[in-house]
Formats: sequence, C-alpha cells, structure tokens
Amino acid sequence: DASSADSTSPTKRSKNPGSSDGSIVLLREQANKLVDDVLLALAKNIPARQLIPAQFTFYQKEASKLGTAIIVPFVDFVGKTGGLLQSNTLIQFYKPLFKLFLSVFDLARNPAIPLSDVELLEQATLDAFMRFVVKLNENLFKPLFLSFVDWATAEPSALPAPQNLGGWISSASASPVAKSRHGRKDDRRARQQNASEARLRVFYRVLNVLFDKLKSILTPYYSSVIDATVAQLDRFGIAHDTIEAQEEEDRMEKPVPSALWCAVVESIHQSALHDTSGFWSDAMFKKVLRPLANQLPNTKALRQELTMPGEQEEYEQYIERVRKYLAPAASQLSAAVGDDAMWKQLNQAVMLRSRSDEPAVRVGSLLVLQALYERLGEEYLILLPETIPYLAELLEDDDSRVERATQETIKVIESYLGEMGAKSEETTQKLTVWQKAFLRDEDWKKDELREVVFWLIEAFSAVLGLCFGVLGLHGLLCFIAYFASVVAVPSVYLTAFLGVDEQDYGGKMEILGDSVGAGAATFVLAWIGSYTVLYDMSNASNSGSDDPLHITLVKYESGLGVPGIMPPKLSSTVEITKHPEQNARVVKTEFTDNKPSSTNQGEIAADGFSTVLAMVDELKTLPVRQTPGGPDVFGANTVVQVRQGRNVVWGYNPGAGCAVVEDEPSDELHASITDDHKSKFVVIVNKIVATSNDAF
Repeated sequence: DASSADSTSPTKRSKNPGSSDGSIVLLREQANKLVDDVLLALAKNIPARQLIPAQFTFYQKEASKLGTAIIVPFVDFVGKTGGLLQSNTLIQFYKPLFKLFLSVFDLARNPAIPLSDVELLEQATLDAFMRFVVKLNENLFKPLFLSFVDWATAEPSALPAPQNLGGWISSASASPVAKSRHGRKDDRRARQQNASEARLRVFYRVLNVLFDKLKSILTPYYSSVIDATVAQLDRFGIAHDTIEAQEEEDRMEKPVPSALWCAVVESIHQSALHDTSGFWSDAMFKKVLRPLANQLPNTKALRQELTMPGEQEEYEQYIERVRKYLAPAASQLSAAVGDDAMWKQLNQAVMLRSRSDEPAVRVGSLLVLQALYERLGEEYLILLPETIPYLAELLEDDDSRVERATQETIKVIESYLGEMGAKSEETTQKLTVWQKAFLRDEDWKKDELREVVFWLIEAFSAVLGLCFGVLGLHGLLCFIAYFASVVAVPSVYLTAFLGVDEQDYGGKMEILGDSVGAGAATFVLAWIGSYTVLYDMSNASNSGSDDPLHITLVKYESGLGVPGIMPPKLSSTVEITKHPEQNARVVKTEFTDNKPSSTNQGEIAADGFSTVLAMVDELKTLPVRQTPGGPDVFGANTVVQVRQGRNVVWGYNPGAGCAVVEDEPSDELHASITDDHKSKFVVIVNKIVATSNDAF
C-alpha cells in the first residue's frame, strides 16, 4: 500500500544497518532478490504458451492500474520471459508481447503520473523490451520497427484518452507532488509537455539503445525516421537569434529542450557514428543542417528564471546540453558526410549564431566549433579563413565567458595548425623509398616494400634474360632456373640486405604479389631479343640476301593485363628462322600461368615457307608504326616482328599489356585502321601459326 511504499522510500529511510530502518532496507533487498529468483524460475520452467497469456490477463485487469510499485517488477518478469523464448514460440507470441510493451510505454502519456514515476517506468520497460527485441531476426524485426515508428508518430488528437489510474502506487514516492531528476517540483506545464512527448521520447530512447547494440545494421532503418527527426528539430529550434526576432518565436511557445530533445539529437549522433554504408549523403545532410543549427538559439531554460541565483545554474544546464548532445551530433554528422562543401554550410550556420544577442548562444556556437575541429582535425582547417573574422569579434566580447570560450577554441585550432606544420617538416626530412632501398633497418610500409620488390624483379628479369641470350641458352631448363632465382633473390635482398622479416608483412607471397608474372614477361622479351640479335651478329659477314630472315610471334591470353603495371599472361611464342640455302626452322613454346608447358622444334618445307613469306608481304601493306609502345589497335593480343638480319622489315609491338584497345586512336595513322585491317591481321597471324604447326 502507499504507506508501506512511503516508509521504505529512499529519501526517508536510513541506510544504517544497525537502525530499524536499516534492517527494513536489508530485508527488502533480500526479499527483492528472492522475488527475482522466483520470477526467473517461473520464466524458465513454465511453458510460454501458458505463462504469456496469463501475463497479458494480469496486466490488463490488475497491473496497469496499480502503479510503478507493481508494473516495474511485472515488466521485468515479462522481459525475462521474452528473453528466454525459443524461435518457434517467439514467432507465435512476438506480436502480442510487442503490443504489451507499447501499452506499458503508453502509460507515460498520462499527465497525472509523477515525472519520477515516468522515468522509472520507462527505464524498466526499456530494459525489459531490449531483452525481447534482440531475440528477433531481421524478418521479424523490420515490420515491428515500422509499426513502432507509426505508433510513435501518430497524431496526438487521434490517440485514446489516458485511462483512469485509480489506486496508483508509486515506488519512488507516495507524495502527491513528486520530484524530477533535477530536484525541482513537478508543475502542470512540465507534466503536460512530458506526457505529450511520451511516445516519441520512448521511441528515440529505444532507437539509441538499438544503435548501441546493432550498430551499422540499424543505420538504414533511420531513413524511416528522418522526417520525424527533422519535424522535432523544427519544433524545438529557433530560426532567428536576435531578441527582436525571437519575440515572434516566443509567441509560438517553443518548448524547453527536454528528454525527447536529448534523445532526438543523440539519435543523429548514433546514426552518423555507425554509418558505414553512406547513408548520410549530401542530400540527407542538407535535410538536418539548418534544423540542427537552429537548436543553438533555444535558451528557453535560461530564460525561465530571471532571478540572479538561478541564472548561472540554468546557463550551466544549457552549456551541458550543447556539450553533451548538440556538439557531438554536429561533429559526427560532418565526419559521416565527409564533404567539405557540406562542412562549409554547417560552419557558416554555426558561426552566424556566434553573433547572437545571447551570451550563452555565442558560447554554444564555440563549443560546436571546437567539437568540429576535434573530430575532423586538420582537414577542417580548410574553413579557417572564413572563421577568423568571427573569432576576432568574439575575442573582444564584453562577456568574460564568451571571451574565455573563444580563447579555448583558438588553442584547439592552434594545436592542429602546429600538428600540420610538424607533419610538413617531418615529410621534408623523411627518406624516399629509393633511399631506404639501399639502407638497412629502416621502417617500411607493406606498399613500399612491394614497390621496391616489383622493380627489383623487373631489373633482375631483364638482366637474366640478356645473359641467357648472350650465352645462347634455350629450352625448359632456362625457365626453371629463372623461376627458382626470381623467388630466391628478393628473399635474400629483404632479409640479408634490408634486415626485414617477411612474416611481419604477411609472408613472401604477400610481398611478391603480381611481380613474378610481370617479371616473367620482361625476362622472355629480353631473352628472345638478345638471343636473336647475337645470332644475327654471328652471321654479320653475310650481306644483302645472305642475311637470315627471322619471324617472331608472341601471343598473350585475351583480356588480361593492365598497361604499364601488370603484363598479361603469355600464351605462346613462335620463332621462325630461315638461313640461306637451308630449310626454315621453327621453335614453338606453349605457356601455362607464364610457365612453359611444352616446346616443339621442326623444319618448314619450302612450299610452307613460301606461304609464310607471302603472309609477310601482306603484313607490309598494313598501316601501323614500327616503333614499340602504343595501343593494341588490331586487338589480337599478339606481338609480331619480321627482321632481315639486323634490319626490321615489319614490326608490331604495342605497349605492355596489348590487350587494351583505344576507342579513339591517338594519331592519324591509327585512325586509318579499319575493321578489314584488323581481320586481315588476325588471318595473317593464324596462317603463320598454322604453317608452323605443320613442321611438327
């Protein structure tokens, strides 16, 4: 009953265990623990199909009329039950349980309930509700969330009148006039505002707890809430911040920022904090930019009490509100949108409030500015030039609080200016990658190591290919030797020369990356080129028609490779050599994953070689440059070179990759190439390859 609730009220009972009141407190705590244990045992052991209907009936007939002394432990019991439901039972009862929780939340709409009871009731129901919600999968959660939004945003005029409380028993205080969390007595206006905001307040509080638990999973759901959020910001916000302009706003009776305001602004902060999917786009940011900035001029709490003793207290409440909710929301929202054009608009809106007639608003705008710099760091310095005039004005402010806040803001900005200068100096003194490549025990990043290793392999492959060509080596053993050495050399360089532990950077294969494939292409070209050049030099005593004829084809796999970065995979090479008074010889090598899989040699009959010469004559008619590089205008992924001794008769050697075709050729010569030319090139190459195959 009420008397028992009053006798054990925390504000009246003694905490001394030796006193009679202390003994009562101890006994009550022990009794509460036993009750919790019994309720948990009931939730675990009684089948849900029997327990949940009984809970519904009890709440509708009894609990909803008996006050927080009964409802608080009851909703805790329901929360325990919901948290223990199995999936099959959850599907059966999740909708009725959801309606039950909404019904309990809706009690806060009754202005007859003391504010302290409302706070206690909401918190207990919120805790119980979360035990139930986290059990839901997405298919169950989404329709429930949308129903929750509809419930919270329903028109107040369409809602049923609050029920008659009857014998309401408060667990906080039996006094007819309870106290709020700040210790002030409830008045009718405070209760009316609290009751009118009840549904939205509950919803946004639940939303913020869900953000804390579900994080980025919940962010897309905020799209169904954004309009309600903007509407509430407009309801609390003041678009004008001069005394004269606020007279009209005051006549509109802008409400005091309440628990609902705190929950709404915190929801913006939470949604931006957990945004990993780009929800806060420029368009979405613009929706809340002005309404959010309009919260700064609302110092309604500051003007409620005009007496001097209460002025400082109300000022501190306003500053705490800005520091705890508004500034973090604005700064995190700016970080989420990541667009300096949007930052500029917000910065301008905030700094315009620094010219308010109200000192508290000027301080509040500085607190938001500090938060922006602390969150965005040196990136926000791009807006410093347009901020300096405002800071210069505030440094000469008549109010000492404003002047002090301005000095603190300037210190924050200067810290990032100093950090930026230090980074610039450090950059000038930092060694380049290629300087570190010749020094031991330097600090390396993975990308730097991979770059050095890539070019090391390229250089090594070119040198080794030249050496093999000079020595006249050929065959499969050359490729085996190359791939064995190309893996070993980087390891020796990293460990023995640089003193780097490969495991610190993901291991040998992570560092090598695609370097081996690119190096293999360089090796093959250097090997074939040097071998061919030196072979011709050995016959340099012959002149004119006595010079041997060389026809070289290198084919790549279609559609692979990035020009200048990673050559495509080799498909095959064909080398045809015709010496005077000898049959033409051909060597064909097939590749798999840039490794030779087979090599064939043979002689081409005289009639077959005549066909090859006819194809060479056809190649000479094609309009193409004979210099290396450029796009693969024929799109055949093939390099061709025809030489008579040392002289290049006809050559087609596009840039590395040769799988890339420019839509618009870069010069007039290439612009003249038609589809007929491309088809002709493919036919010629195929005929040369087919004739070569006949030799085997």
